[in-house]
Amino acid sequence: MRQRGNILFLILLAVVLFAALSYAVTRNERGQVKDVSKERAETIASQLIQNAGLIENTIMRGMTVGGIPDYGFDLSGTYTTSAPNNTCTSTACRVFSDKGGPVPSMVLPAWASEFGTDINMQFYMVTIVNVGTDLPDLVMMYRGAKQEVCDAYNRLSSASELDGVSKLESWGWLSNNSGLAWYTGTLTAMPSGYSTLGDSYAALKGKRSFCFYHNGAPSEGHVLIYVLMAR
Repeated sequence: MRQRGNILFLILLAVVLFAALSYAVTRNERGQVKDVSKERAETIASQLIQNAGLIENTIMRGMTVGGIPDYGFDLSGTYTTSAPNNTCTSTACRVFSDKGGPVPSMVLPAWASEFGTDINMQFYMVTIVNVGTDLPDLVMMYRGAKQEVCDAYNRLSSASELDGVSKLESWGWLSNNSGLAWYTGTLTAMPSGYSTLGDSYAALKGKRSFCFYHNGAPSEGHVLIYVLMAR
């Protein structure tokens, strides 16, 4: 009986140890998803900047060589939120490769997102103080990057002084989407209505590529910005 009791005790102990080990492994795996290493953050940030640079060059070449108007580009793609621009009728004004252009549309992967889901690129009209003229600039934007990705993006964009700042600037149009100017759909002129960056937080003045934290409605989180067309 004593031997049988010892065996039962050992079995019970093995079950407890296995459960503890399983919990530790699961917690470690979750931690790996939650915490983004500096190297991994810098890799995705570098890819985003390089991809944005390709978009910028494609647009510049289309305008200077192809004579395409600033409103004439089709920015729709698999990983974008823009609807097709029917003003664009040739491959020369198509930007993304899944629509016949030269640039792959790029998603911000779920592991780099605060929301745990893939984030598509968006295109807006934003005036950034001391970038171009007072006309609104066309910018690429990702909303919802993790802090580590945001900081890496700033380091690679020579905007490291923005790292770790909890709130840089509040955009009024984020709580009033009726005033939000999207570059989307069929356009016959540049979209009207825009917001301004750099007016209430001077550190953003003159910057063409940066990340900041927005804490207003409807979506709180880190916002990646890249100026594609300074006007």
